[in-house]
Amino acid sequence: MTALHIFLYQLQPELSTISEDGKEYQLRMESTVPIVCPEFSDLDQECKISVKLTTVDQGKEHLGLNLALSSCHVDLHRTSSCVNGTCSLAFVYYTAVTDFSRDGNRVTSIVVEPIVSDDFLWNSYIPDSIQIRVNDVPTAYCYSFTDPHIITFDGRMYDNFKTGTFVLYKSMSRDFEVHVRQWDCGSLHYPVSCNCGFVAKEEGDVVSLDMCSGQLHESQPYLFVKSHDVTSNIKISESYLGRKVTVWFSSGAFIRADLSEWGMSLTIRAPSLDYRNTLGLCGTFDENPENDFHDKNGIKIDQTFNNCFAFINEWR
Repeated sequence: MTALHIFLYQLQPELSTISEDGKEYQLRMESTVPIVCPEFSDLDQECKISVKLTTVDQGKEHLGLNLALSSCHVDLHRTSSCVNGTCSLAFVYYTAVTDFSRDGNRVTSIVVEPIVSDDFLWNSYIPDSIQIRVNDVPTAYCYSFTDPHIITFDGRMYDNFKTGTFVLYKSMSRDFEVHVRQWDCGSLHYPVSCNCGFVAKEEGDVVSLDMCSGQLHESQPYLFVKSHDVTSNIKISESYLGRKVTVWFSSGAFIRADLSEWGMSLTIRAPSLDYRNTLGLCGTFDENPENDFHDKNGIKIDQTFNNCFAFINEWR
């Protein structure tokens, strides 16, 4: 929790460090002197000091918003007494903006505009600003294409020629999973499989795209959407005459399917809030490809022989 002391009090701490992880943080605003009601006023709502907040990003003006506030207007109301040196107290919340770009670590100041009040003690007073450092967290992409070759979030490439249903991506920090179904692609010379469908779930939203029920080279895709969340921001787009389907989830994760007569190639984006919190065939999303082959507990599979097959079977 960061404290912003409105009057006669030092900012503690002067710099807070957060990450692009979707978490909210509390900014405490307090007055250390009593708030006086205007003379001849009996209206409690007038016994307050209104504070307006803005954010100012340091450097890199061309970049987008770095920090978001829950409110830009906060009222400090009169209280019956001061407790432990605090005469009025209010809270506002701030969070780092997940921008899906490598824009580096940035610093944003939360600035209080000059206060406007009939009380000469408060009028034109400018409390100190506070600085918030936002550490950039990467987003990552996983690919499962053609027969299928898989490239993990951390860039490790391997092949999965088995058929069946697999966990491609599972978040350990929230309710999100992507499962994929692979079928026999019909090669006469060597074992080969292809993606024929996927199911993705985020909280109350479930989306599936299925070509698995038909015959190879003849099956048509069937899209199914089920949502229990009226506030859901899930979006689905189609392009290239329906041969490219993209599902966007509220978290910023998306799944893109490029459809062909043999099945589909998949591209999955993991948002920064899943950094170091993924399991499945897409790997661990921690910028270390060496531990991408892991078991259901996230522990690296150390077998030197056939550790790839052990990894695939673990998530089948």
